[in-house]
Amino acid sequence: MGPGNEQVKRIIQHKRTGQYLMKSGQWTSNFDDAHQLPNVLAAVRLARTLGLQEAELVLKFEDGRYDLRLDL
Repeated sequence: MGPGNEQVKRIIQHKRTGQYLMKSGQWTSNFDDAHQLPNVLAAVRLARTLGLQEAELVLKFEDGRYDLRLDL
């Protein structure tokens, strides 16, 4: 990973509830408890493994203007 990768957090969020996926596979409303994924591929694999529906990958940057949401 190059410099700057620490500036983005990769988390899975439920579209309808707004909750975040934890490492345990449960959902939480607390962003700080969300499972931080190492990369986009890991997020896609996890979503498929868990059979998640209505979920999206959120790329959260230090500067929120650049946040990005991707359907999973």
